[in-house]
Amino acid sequence: MENIINLNKKFTVDTVITVFALIITALCGFGINIIIQKGFNNEGLGVFSYIFSVFFIINSIGTLGMNRAMVYFTAYYYNNIQYRNHLITNALLLVTVWTLILFGIIHLGIDVLFYKILSHDQCSYLGILSYAVPIYCLNNVAIAVLNGARRMKIYSLLRSLRWVVLVICLIILSKKQSLEVTFYSFIICEIIILSLVTYIFVKSKYIIVNYNQKSFTEILNYVKFVYPSQILVSLNENIDIVILENFVSDGNLGIYSFSSKVAKSLGLIGGAIQTNFNPVISSLFKDNSIYKLREFSIRLRSISLKIFSFLIVLAAISYYLLIEFYIKDDSFKELYKYYILQSLAAGLYASFSWAGAMLIMTGKIKENIYRGLLKLILIILLTFICVISLPLEYGMYVGFSLVMLSQLFIDRYFIAKYVGIKIF
Repeated sequence: MENIINLNKKFTVDTVITVFALIITALCGFGINIIIQKGFNNEGLGVFSYIFSVFFIINSIGTLGMNRAMVYFTAYYYNNIQYRNHLITNALLLVTVWTLILFGIIHLGIDVLFYKILSHDQCSYLGILSYAVPIYCLNNVAIAVLNGARRMKIYSLLRSLRWVVLVICLIILSKKQSLEVTFYSFIICEIIILSLVTYIFVKSKYIIVNYNQKSFTEILNYVKFVYPSQILVSLNENIDIVILENFVSDGNLGIYSFSSKVAKSLGLIGGAIQTNFNPVISSLFKDNSIYKLREFSIRLRSISLKIFSFLIVLAAISYYLLIEFYIKDDSFKELYKYYILQSLAAGLYASFSWAGAMLIMTGKIKENIYRGLLKLILIILLTFICVISLPLEYGMYVGFSLVMLSQLFIDRYFIAKYVGIKIF
């Protein structure tokens, strides 16, 4: 009983810390979009959003699924420090080698293939961002290690600092500069975070020089299923922007991407809960305490629904005040009613996002891939159907909302079937 109380106490404290950090992250996310919109209009925001959707998909390929793996292994082997550190070292080594190869592939692709698909400016922007790919992926994996080790204060500090530094860099580089120059902000930001991560890891002695075949084999066996899942998650998050870029103007894409990000920002709170819930899932599953996991989930569901009922209303009011008194763009005001639809759907989905990694954390890796693949198919189908069959003015917003709701029911089905826990 005492262990459960301590677990609940640490979970609550860690979640509060992570929520605070994610609020900072969310504010920085709004700041980035506002900086780009103010400096380069809705058209610039549309191009910016499209390039970053491609960038994040590339990064999901670059991490090799090691960020998910590190949360799992670092929590699972909390009582075997040396072996855990072998896993951490191998993960960082594999990501370093692979992202350098990926960097070369991107530049070769720009020279040979991408210019046939993307515009000259888009190829230029992507080329700049490619220099940030190896560093960004390494930072993601390293930060995931801190999550799995339950070092939530440092974890939260690095995540929030990453975005604060990025906003500062964008403010400096966007003044009287072209849109192209702003993309260098990400390279500068990631170098700063990598310096801090390196210091923390050296001080904590996470890196082990000698080779361990068992840890290398175990991590490869795990990520061969997590990796496709991780790519699917990124595709699910970004594929709508990539699809819509072919149907709507850069200006309309900019407005849609902005309202979508604001609506999805509700998921950051759910993500904060999930971030702290993931190590708990892994630990309880290792101890074969599914009944405790079920009880924990019931309590989380009740609290989460109350929180998000309030947050959906708050988000709707805040977005209105933002576009009315700061952005002051009639195009945003005309489409506000569709943001309400987005926020309702995204808020409901975010209410259950704490359960999003339950399949992975309980070792149901193949099932999680099937879940992600089904989501991707539905996202593509619903986005295409709504854009083609409905007026563009609101078709993409209806598609967004249907996607959110469909993903929620997919999560319910897979978690209930393979973990034995009904999230609602």
